[in-house]
Amino acid sequence: MNYKQYYIETESACNTGLDHTEDVCCKVYKQSVQIGHFIITGNEIGDYGSLDKAIIAYMHRDYPDNNPADEERYLKIRKQEKQLQSAQKALLIDILKQNGGRVTSYPVPDEDGGTEYPVTMTFYGKHDNPNISITDVYLDEHGEPFVDGIDEGIGSVERGFQVYPEQISWVLDFLVIALGFKETEE
Repeated sequence: MNYKQYYIETESACNTGLDHTEDVCCKVYKQSVQIGHFIITGNEIGDYGSLDKAIIAYMHRDYPDNNPADEERYLKIRKQEKQLQSAQKALLIDILKQNGGRVTSYPVPDEDGGTEYPVTMTFYGKHDNPNISITDVYLDEHGEPFVDGIDEGIGSVERGFQVYPEQISWVLDFLVIALGFKETEE
């Protein structure tokens, strides 16, 4: 198979394990010189839908030929994201401190008798990653933000979800709603 400036030669990986008889060894060549190899499992071929699609995915990851300008832009955006997350976390902590270290807000039933929580999002649990409808945001004994709420999958109250940088903006949105901040459009 040809992929950009590479040639990929495929052959059986010769694995005899029950789950690996369909594994494929891919040798990567550039200008007739082998520069690497990788093994694609039969399960991965099934997941991608074909051997060719699996090979392309591996080549994207392991032999990238990305535009340097795109990589530079991405790194700049990631830096800005980290700065923004840091500023959002500082604001979140300040707001919580101004409110005794905890803000609690339960939904108010609508006219149809239903309830909708202001923010529902995925948190990292001990055994899974449940969708939690936030009811409480608070600071732990070390001053780090945590969340309690309702597990949307099973309806139970769940406690003690640490707030990670990629979750800060949504948790901050909960505080803005719970505390009645005025929002203005620019």
